[in-house]
This record gives sequence, structure tokens and C-alpha cells, in this order.
Amino acid sequence: AFSYVGKVKYRDAVSHSADFLLKMEHIDMVMVYGIVGDLLYISARSWDGQVHIGQLMKNAFQGLGRAGGHPLIGGASIPLKNLPKAFDKTIKKRVLNVLSSYS
Repeated sequence: AFSYVGKVKYRDAVSHSADFLLKMEHIDMVMVYGIVGDLLYISARSWDGQVHIGQLMKNAFQGLGRAGGHPLIGGASIPLKNLPKAFDKTIKKRVLNVLSSYS
């Protein structure tokens, strides 16, 4: 599940939102992103470990900003200047491209 929370005051709001959404029924993996200042923060979570979330983040956002994490939790921070105005499609496309290599 992908969720854009818009502009938020604190970056922790992004990770807290990811934690909350992961607890919902029938959700195995979430990616929440929001803007704090001039950065896009992305927080990803998973229950099952089929995909190493930290590696997914690193591979998906390499060259755009900082990204990484652990098997079940990961994140990224990307300067907005490194993203197109329609960054929502860019985020999803990059993640789905990396995920397709897992199948």
C-alpha cells in the first residue's frame, strides 16, 4: 500500500503513519511519504520479510537521496529538487520496478 500524507511538520509523522497502516488487516507492506521542509521523507514497513525493505529502499532511490534500512523497516530522504513535480508516479514506479525483480 502506498500513502502520501502531504506536508507535515515533523518527519516522525511519516514513520508513525507507516506503523499504523501496517497494522491494518490484509496489509503486508506499506510505503508512506510526506514532505518536511525541502525533503521528501519515505518510510516503508513489512511484516513478512519476503522483500528486504532496506535493500528495496536503497535500490529504488539510489542517486536521488539517502535510503536504506533493515529487513522489515526502511526509509529514505530525498531533496525535492531531485524529484519531478509529479513525484508520486516517480516514487511508485521506482519501487514497483525494484519489486518486479523479486518475482
